[in-house]
Amino acid sequence: MSLDKDTYYQLIAQHVLTNNHDPTVKQAYLNDPLSFVKTVKGDFTKLKTKYNAINRWLGLSGAGVHQQTDLFGP
Repeated sequence: MSLDKDTYYQLIAQHVLTNNHDPTVKQAYLNDPLSFVKTVKGDFTKLKTKYNAINRWLGLSGAGVHQQTDLFGP
């Protein structure tokens, strides 16, 4: 059983937004659930990018990079 990624993003949006405390957001989702798939997908992409950057930094820390070193800029 295989679902495409957009289906997973749609399920995540459903679980998050149907339980949202803001009635405006909740109603917007209920009116057009598919419009939130792209937003959820973008958020996951940002998190994945940040995770990979931090993971690379941690990998470098074993090679002489100290915890105080800021590899992400000022």
